[in-house]
Amino acid sequence: MSAAAEHYDGDLCRCPSCGYSSPHRRGYPCFRELCPQCGTALQRQKGGADLRSLRRMHRPGGGARALEEHPRVVREDCISCGICLDACNFDAIHFREGKAWIDQARCTRCGECLCLCPRNAIRDSATGRGC
Repeated sequence: MSAAAEHYDGDLCRCPSCGYSSPHRRGYPCFRELCPQCGTALQRQKGGADLRSLRRMHRPGGGARALEEHPRVVREDCISCGICLDACNFDAIHFREGKAWIDQARCTRCGECLCLCPRNAIRDSATGRGC
């Protein structure tokens, strides 16, 4: 994969402390990268808005909806963008065989990942619907 294909236009990993930024790399969560200037974990910034703003913007009503059952990933719809990895506060989403996978033991069913998936590949197990 070329270096240009590894990055998304406008997506950055940004330090909330000092403002350092670097291009986001596909499939690699920003929070796993430390700022080389101050050592703080980086946060994803997509299209000029940080991930927390995106969560409020994409969720109906602006709040997380608790799920009755764990979400599931529809592998054929997953494009391995890594947005769900960055969104999960419980480190319950990982890549397996190049696609997102949800660790049911770590998942709290908070619904954070559901509305952020650009391909609607994460769905509520109870209803089969995405966001």
